[in-house]
Amino acid sequence: MPIKTKEFASLLVAAVAAIVVAAAMWLLEAVWWQTLCVACAVFVGMTLLTLFIIRKYVAYKLKPIYSIVLSRNVHTQEILDELKDKHVENISEELTVSYNTTRTHVRHIYEKLNIHSKQELIDLVLFGSGVM
Repeated sequence: MPIKTKEFASLLVAAVAAIVVAAAMWLLEAVWWQTLCVACAVFVGMTLLTLFIIRKYVAYKLKPIYSIVLSRNVHTQEILDELKDKHVENISEELTVSYNTTRTHVRHIYEKLNIHSKQELIDLVLFGSGVM
């Protein structure tokens, strides 16, 4: 079963960590309520930590796309090569984030450039339509 979203991935990692801690405490014959409290704390902590790490990774993967689209010093061909065959579904699969997250990022890029479609973006790059 492939992991589709960063939230699911972080919950999976956190659940595994909590189970490992609970098993270790059970082997050490800890009191049940202590085991439960520590396992819950590990679950919450690991969820937050893995979400933070995954968000940083996604931002790292998106940075080249943002910089290419928003940079003024990039050759037109580099931008077109980056845009070629890039659909929201492909980007979301490549980054292992949800379709909606990717769509939101694309929408924010379009808003910053004051455009509404991929074709308008290509026209802006090719012809410098003074929409900015």
